[in-house]
Amino acid sequence: MNRLISASLALLLALSLLTGCGAEPHDGLLSHSAVPPASSESASAPTFSEEASSEMEIAPSAPSDASGKEDAPSASAPSVSSNRPASGAPSPGAISPGASSGGADTPQEEEASPTCTLVVCCDTLLDHLEDMEEAKRDLVPSDGVLWAEQTVSFTEGESVFDVLLREMRSSKTHLEYVNTPLYHSAYIEGIGNLYEFDGGPLSGWVYSVNGEFPNYGSSRYALQDGDSVVWQYTCDLGADVGGDNGAWS
Repeated sequence: MNRLISASLALLLALSLLTGCGAEPHDGLLSHSAVPPASSESASAPTFSEEASSEMEIAPSAPSDASGKEDAPSASAPSVSSNRPASGAPSPGAISPGASSGGADTPQEEEASPTCTLVVCCDTLLDHLEDMEEAKRDLVPSDGVLWAEQTVSFTEGESVFDVLLREMRSSKTHLEYVNTPLYHSAYIEGIGNLYEFDGGPLSGWVYSVNGEFPNYGSSRYALQDGDSVVWQYTCDLGADVGGDNGAWS
């Protein structure tokens, strides 16, 4: 009996509570909210209407690659403004190594080698053909020039003999010489198969540089840029070519 009375009182209490909250029955069931009603404090909080929310700025989505995945910015590489150029890129106004300031690569001019003129002649023999062996006469050119004058290069420190030896070998012109330790020099015996004594007892080869006949061997004469070297065949110990007894090579 007590249980029945207690159940009746509980039912009446529940009905009175529902009537006080303004709830209406729905399809025979009582409708209720899962979220408790807002308090007076929360009721004053502003809310966004649909119209207001539609005007809010929406950030553009990141571009996606061919696979459809978005390229998300790397969180470990923050963007920092810098006046330094990117790696491998030259700074404005900088010149890359090996590039000229004019924008075009120009080859550097090499320092020119020193040069001299060289000529070998035997015109004095034209007046002494009768003194020569008949087989030797045909070796004398009609103009008396065995090796026409040319401008040749040499290395600083080379001698008159060095240049003569190189040029005769290069042109395949006959040259025969002997080294004389007594005079620390080379002695020219024959050029173009024309030897000493072919033109008489006082004949042989002599050399001059810039018109002067040195009194020492050609391998001891160091050349200078612009020198003029002449090798001549003499039939009178150099006197017939402007020299003297000290002109022997």
